[in-house]
Amino acid sequence: PDVRGMKMTLSQILRMENLAFDSEEKIKSLWRVRHQLSDNMISCSYEPHDFRMFEKNFKLAPRFVVPLPKQGGYQTFYVEAQEDIVLFTPLEQVQHSMQMAQPYLTLQLFPELLQLGKKLVLCRGDIHVGSNFLNKKEAEHLVTMLDKYYLNPELFVKTAKVFNQEPEKFEFSSVLDDLLLQVQLDEAQRNS
Repeated sequence: PDVRGMKMTLSQILRMENLAFDSEEKIKSLWRVRHQLSDNMISCSYEPHDFRMFEKNFKLAPRFVVPLPKQGGYQTFYVEAQEDIVLFTPLEQVQHSMQMAQPYLTLQLFPELLQLGKKLVLCRGDIHVGSNFLNKKEAEHLVTMLDKYYLNPELFVKTAKVFNQEPEKFEFSSVLDDLLLQVQLDEAQRNS
């Protein structure tokens, strides 16, 4: 889908003039609190270095696939980056009809605070109403997977870059192995 109609500016969400004198920590805290009460929004923030890495890597590899653990298995999401917006759409919908596929999660990065001299990029994820198949925790997992594959240079080169530039060499099984390992680590943490 074309994201031009989805794109917002940070000033449509927050009063920018109020943030000029706040610390990065206070802004992060306000951002987190603002979104944690909503069932259909998630939020996070990034350092400028990570934001620049996202920009660079999104240009090299604008598409990827990530698995989401589900009861008895996983669901694969097609990830598509368009500038500072990232769409997460169930792969089966994309395979059925790319034009009709609707994202379950739209993630937008807001770099405007960099212009105010802040070392902070805010990020908001909108879980689309009607996508009852994705809850807040699952949306956060998808963002964690995006971070993992786009902010780790070694993993990026082995996975997302290969997926885009040499798709015949891409091995989805390596991504699934990572997911299995993560699920096992999460389970071990819960049990300790």
